Amino acid sequence: MSKKTVDMSMLLVTVWLYMLGLSQGICPSKCVCDESVPSVQCVSAGLADLPEQLNYQIRTLNLAHNNLRQLSRAVSVYSHLEVIILSHNRLSSIDHLGPGSIPNAALNALHLQKNRIATIAKGAFHLLQRLQHLHLDENLLRSLPSERLSSLSYLEVLSLNRNPLRELQANVFHGMDQLMHLEL
Repeated sequence: MSKKTVDMSMLLVTVWLYMLGLSQGICPSKCVCDESVPSVQCVSAGLADLPEQLNYQIRTLNLAHNNLRQLSRAVSVYSHLEVIILSHNRLSSIDHLGPGSIPNAALNALHLQKNRIATIAKGAFHLLQRLQHLHLDENLLRSLPSERLSSLSYLEVLSLNRNPLRELQANVFHGMDQLMHLEL
């Protein structure tokens, strides 16, 4: 076999293993990756987009203190994520957070504090039914219509501190039977 054929075969095997999640992925230069957990910490890395080719098995993704303006659909490939930390970014709205944006199978904590979030789309959290901790502190939320959070039946902690909230509809917490800690 020629060297070119061997190199191409190795590349194909690497890509195949990577796609199956059997490789460790690539840790970006400004990030810290821990394969034993597995987790990726890209804090204050100057990121405008989600890093590519991370370990598909990551459970914690910390992208705090960056320049993210929207949640990349690329995060949906990380189906084992339990915690996503997107605090201190430039997010301005929360749209539909289902398939194609956030994996919902294992996600139990979503940190969105200190962004510029002014709106939450109807049904935004509909497919995040296992979510237990939602942190929306220090955003620009002025109102919270009742249907925005109604699907979060496992939610235990909801933090809305330091938002300019002017209106909470009567049934805003309806269906949140597990809610134990509420911060307004």
